[in-house]
Amino acid sequence: MSLAVVVPMWLVVHPSVPANTVAELVALAKPAGDPMPYASSGNGSIHHLTMELFKADTGADFTHVPFKGAGQSVPAMIAAT
Repeated sequence: MSLAVVVPMWLVVHPSVPANTVAELVALAKPAGDPMPYASSGNGSIHHLTMELFKADTGADFTHVPFKGAGQSVPAMIAAT
């Protein structure tokens, strides 16, 4: 077996979200109400699928906001800060 690819993953949270740890973010995303939005580089991308697994593992309520690739999602994330 050999390693074919490495895909870096990161979790970035807007400064207005009162969470300093992943546990705090999950706690904020669990209460009833509107789900927290999250961006990915597109439907079915490794980033989208990873976040869906995160949701399933934690029970947090996030809603997917797909972009058409990292070329759009990363600048949008940076602009929102």
